[in-house]
Amino acid sequence: MNELSSRKRLNKIRVILKTIGIISILIGASSSIIAPIEIYSYYLFSDGGPVYYEGFGIGSFMFAAITFQIIAYYLIGVIFLILGYGHIKLKGWIKTYSLILLKVWLFIGLPLIIVVIIFTVMTKSLSLYFGLLFFLFLVSLYFIVPNFLLRLYKNDQLDNILISDKNTACWIYQYPERI
Repeated sequence: MNELSSRKRLNKIRVILKTIGIISILIGASSSIIAPIEIYSYYLFSDGGPVYYEGFGIGSFMFAAITFQIIAYYLIGVIFLILGYGHIKLKGWIKTYSLILLKVWLFIGLPLIIVVIIFTVMTKSLSLYFGLLFFLFLVSLYFIVPNFLLRLYKNDQLDNILISDKNTACWIYQYPERI
């Protein structure tokens, strides 16, 4: 009976990991699709564009903001596509990779969320209902989701599930997970 419940628990963790992989691939693919579309906004703000912005060009704040957004979209796309592939294939390196990314998120996530809240309040007129939902979503992104994932990746049974490719000398095994 104990072995049966252990097997069910391992299968449940496998399903969770593959679901995380699918969600990660969807995030990575959508971010990779948005990046080239965002490049089109250079035309929109430049001279002759439909929403011409006086002084738009290299060196302007708007140009730099759009450029950083494009770089961020591509970076998010690459990170999440790699992460999704590893989760779907149950690769052994996803534990280290995911723990590093989660710790980086816990370090930079709160300032980013505060900036998002400030810019959203300053630029959008939100209803109380939508504002509360948006705030709860951002809070869950910083507190609930990372804590769930940290508990998942620190689970002792995770190593039994992941396909260990340590024998192939993957470069990520040379780095500790602590940051």
